[in-house]
Amino acid sequence: MKEEDRRFEQEDHKGSCFACSANLTDSRLFSSFRVCHSCGHHFHLSGPQWANFLLDKDSFQEDDYTVSGLDPISFGGPRNYRENIIDAQKRSGLSESAYTGHGTFFGHEVVFAVLDFSFLGGSMGIVSGERLARSFERAADRRAPLITVLSTSGIRMREGLLALMQIPRVMAARQKLVRRRVPHIAVLADPTTGSSYAGFVNLADYIIAEPDALIGFSALRVIRERETVPEGAHTAESHLEKGLIDAIIPRHELQPFLGQILDLLTSSYELRMTEKLSIPPRDFSSLEAWPTVQLSRHSNRPSTYDLIQRMVTVYVEIHGDRSGSDDPSITCGFGLLGGEAVVIIGQVRFPEESEKTGYISAGGFRKARRAMRLARKFNLPVISFLDTKGADPSLASEENGMAAALTNCAEAMLSLEVSTIAVVTGEANAESAVSMGIADRVLMFQNSVYGVISPEEAAKILYQDVSQAEEVAESLHITALDCYNLGIADEIIQEPDEGAHMNHQEAAYFLRRAIVRHLAELASQRSSTRLRTRRRRYRSMGNSRSRIRNVAERSVGKLVESMEEYFPRRKKPLKRPADEYIDSSEIPF
Repeated sequence: MKEEDRRFEQEDHKGSCFACSANLTDSRLFSSFRVCHSCGHHFHLSGPQWANFLLDKDSFQEDDYTVSGLDPISFGGPRNYRENIIDAQKRSGLSESAYTGHGTFFGHEVVFAVLDFSFLGGSMGIVSGERLARSFERAADRRAPLITVLSTSGIRMREGLLALMQIPRVMAARQKLVRRRVPHIAVLADPTTGSSYAGFVNLADYIIAEPDALIGFSALRVIRERETVPEGAHTAESHLEKGLIDAIIPRHELQPFLGQILDLLTSSYELRMTEKLSIPPRDFSSLEAWPTVQLSRHSNRPSTYDLIQRMVTVYVEIHGDRSGSDDPSITCGFGLLGGEAVVIIGQVRFPEESEKTGYISAGGFRKARRAMRLARKFNLPVISFLDTKGADPSLASEENGMAAALTNCAEAMLSLEVSTIAVVTGEANAESAVSMGIADRVLMFQNSVYGVISPEEAAKILYQDVSQAEEVAESLHITALDCYNLGIADEIIQEPDEGAHMNHQEAAYFLRRAIVRHLAELASQRSSTRLRTRRRRYRSMGNSRSRIRNVAERSVGKLVESMEEYFPRRKKPLKRPADEYIDSSEIPF
């Protein structure tokens, strides 16, 4: 640490970046944020500097400075531990590695805590553990969001096992924060390693890292002793790729980004209806299964990202399931729709030429479930977009817990106490669609389909012939009108005259208007009533009828079959060959 301190002093004295040797004398970026304008290197900030940088001017007030201690276990060694503590206090100007207090952030009260690397490597001991625990409890008591900034090497060895016990100490304090549903945002600076990172940091609701920050549980030195470390490993970028953190934000963009997240997580606005709207009926009886399937797969059909971009004013994405994967086939995040904060879960279908398969992995279902847990914690409505080929059928996915991940996702969706709306935007297939579609309201675009299996796969099973897909599509009852008549869909959303692929903006407008209306309707219900209604709905889905009616239906069915032997059904001719519907912009409406 002494060497690092000397290095920073030398940099300031020379006025140049040690990473790229750029002259920092007249750099506005460096003077304002201590970031090199040339290479983007983020220099160290102390606890007081972080408070002055992030919080409103002169609003920070330090707490817990009276919590102190020197040598709890009288540690022996080559140098007296008390002398180390006193030297660190003189060198850093801090009394401990944990610098805690409260202030205002864009005018709203927040609790603020920093683990400062300049004090014994930001290591956590008994005093810093107590200060952090008090910060969590203070945030819970005041119902004020908690922002933690960390630059730490882990646990302080010379305080023995008592230092390690600070992890459960802070976790115990955090439980109060969870019960009060108060958000915790963690910011990771370079470096953040060791037990602190593996402890309360990974329990944060949203984790942000600075670019190129060294991040990980094990020290890089320890890993290098055992194996060769690839270039770029153990960094913020590698962690984002694996879904272990949610975002990498440069320091000069951090304050407004934090403001967006906290605005969404602490939003107190809710849509309400002044009067019930009457929706004029529309005739969707002309929908035919196979042409609709082709339209739902059109290469220019609006994707989930297209719709989100056009429907919400703010979208802050979360990444990964914190288990080592970030499935691109699922996007989740917080959005602002009609002035109300919502959680969005979207299934992403990729173009045929893309290297990505579009199948949802076990990690994708776990990421969706994580988004549902956040929605429950912060009482935010959930909107899911359904458009998927299905679950990943690979062996690797099976061994990664596909069945359990899918099942837990579906159960979480069914049990949510918040309002839920599912929208079928393209082709929604099989269990993967259902797992994120068990909602209070199910909406379907006019030219979308929702089925147990794709027509081609069904034709393979029934006829061993894919060319029979057209006939099978009719039998599967997968169109929006079919689903509406079966009681699965609640509303069919109209599309632009020739289909959603012709005008993405207009399609998003129709959808946004319908979602806002349903959100307002659901907001007028009590959460217990809403949950009970949802459970009853799916409990009775496809409900069996009386024995007499079943016998009558079987008799009628046999009669129809016998008549078809003499009067076979005539297949409806298509206006064009089926393969022309995929990319043509002149598909019949």
